[in-house]
Amino acid sequence: MKACIIQPPYSRDVSHSDEYFEYKINMLNKCDDSIDIIVLPEYSDVPCATATKEETIFYHKKYIDIQFMVKGEELIGVAPMGYDEKETQAIPENDVWFYECKTEQVTLIENSFMVLYPNDLHCPGVATNNKPMTCRKVVVKVKV
Repeated sequence: MKACIIQPPYSRDVSHSDEYFEYKINMLNKCDDSIDIIVLPEYSDVPCATATKEETIFYHKKYIDIQFMVKGEELIGVAPMGYDEKETQAIPENDVWFYECKTEQVTLIENSFMVLYPNDLHCPGVATNNKPMTCRKVVVKVKV
């Protein structure tokens, strides 16, 4: 089994969200197809980095995401593929496809986890009650 561990930078400053997202995409791009598991051991984000939950909805084809909330809480929009989604961008080399669609919101609270399978549309990082907070979570990506 081959593993890749990525420690992305994080900040409480929402203005850096795009920069840090781009960093994570670039680091994930360096993980080739031989990698079985990818771990982001201390992933921290600022919920409400996007204006609405519909802005950053995506899914993966090659990996299962396991997201464990260590500290804080956030809403994660989720939806199954095959209803009213519209693809807006595809980056297959990074195993990510972006969409526009409606989602159901699930609250990921401290000491809980969520498993997102390939083709599960999801939008993490939405503030609960429109109150942004810094969250610390571990994301594990398992190759299927």
